[in-house]
Amino acid sequence: MSLRSYLLYAFPANIKRISLAALLALGLGGLAGCGSAGGINLPAPVADLEGGTTREASVCDTIAGAPAGAFVRVRNISDSQVTDVDALLAADGSFSLLVCVEVGETLEIEIFDDEGASISGIQTLTRTGTEMTTCPTATNSPPTCP
Repeated sequence: MSLRSYLLYAFPANIKRISLAALLALGLGGLAGCGSAGGINLPAPVADLEGGTTREASVCDTIAGAPAGAFVRVRNISDSQVTDVDALLAADGSFSLLVCVEVGETLEIEIFDDEGASISGIQTLTRTGTEMTTCPTATNSPPTCP
């Protein structure tokens, strides 16, 4: 077989092998890197909101599959003067927090790993004033609402 014939047939065959190896590596790497925090990708929380005072309410949920050291962040996206509330999840993945939120305002709730990388979707929750849920006793101090 001449050098020209060899290059004509060997080169495409090697490209196929290299392409298949690259696709396999990307596929396996994609499985390991899904989401963040080493592959943790939790669904958005489905927290409940318990009505409270005019300006303060409780938010609670249990996050199944959350790793040790994970924390929840509750942000009032309707009022930028309200400070975010961050709290570690309990050993069973639960949280119950007092937050500043008035009727008609919306909260964002998200879970993060111990390094601060998001590991869940974001839940948005609007206070309607007709909440009927009862949350466990809050684990944080009452916030100072603006």
